[in-house]
Amino acid sequence: MNGNYVQCIFKDLGYIMLPFSEISEKTLSNIKKRKTLGHWQRARFLPKEFSRIWLEITDIRIDRLNDITEADAIAEGVEIVSHDGLYKHYYDKNFEFESSVESFTTLWVSINGLSSWEKNPWVWVISFKALSTNGKPENVENS
Repeated sequence: MNGNYVQCIFKDLGYIMLPFSEISEKTLSNIKKRKTLGHWQRARFLPKEFSRIWLEITDIRIDRLNDITEADAIAEGVEIVSHDGLYKHYYDKNFEFESSVESFTTLWVSINGLSSWEKNPWVWVISFKALSTNGKPENVENS
């Protein structure tokens, strides 16, 4: 602690200085208990007040993997790799797809193994919208 500020060091983010007025009593107490003041810790363990990205979950559902739509595959982040709008093949760089679903299939298989797509597991589909990418949004209450 330095005057009216708290200094925390995060391995992924570096030093963060926040005024006491921006930190809840509960968070400040937890920081003191964990003895993280002035010590490195991973950013994934940031107290809520220190987060940079705030998301609001707008929908949660469960679907079969093979029922993914073109829009869902694009939302998952498959890459467009050409000016023709072709999608990336995730384990054969010499091949591209017209369908985002086919591209997502190769992404899934590259992460989860060759037979994982055929198993067609149930998957959680969580939709969200970004409220802020530079700290706590103005219209969010403390919780």
